[in-house]
Amino acid sequence: MERYTRNVKRWRGGQMIQRWVASALLEAEQRFRRVRGYRDMHHLAAVLDALAPAVGVEQVA
Repeated sequence: MERYTRNVKRWRGGQMIQRWVASALLEAEQRFRRVRGYRDMHHLAAVLDALAPAVGVEQVA
């Protein structure tokens, strides 16, 4: 992020900051590497959800 936003001199408001960060992420995204097995992530999430016990809220005295 710093590499892409280092020349920004005016961080005016919240929306302007979001635009600069979004722009920097779009530039950096081109250099990201894919995670092996990324196509099966939804299947992994479903299996983990099925295995994880439902966490309930317990009343503490």
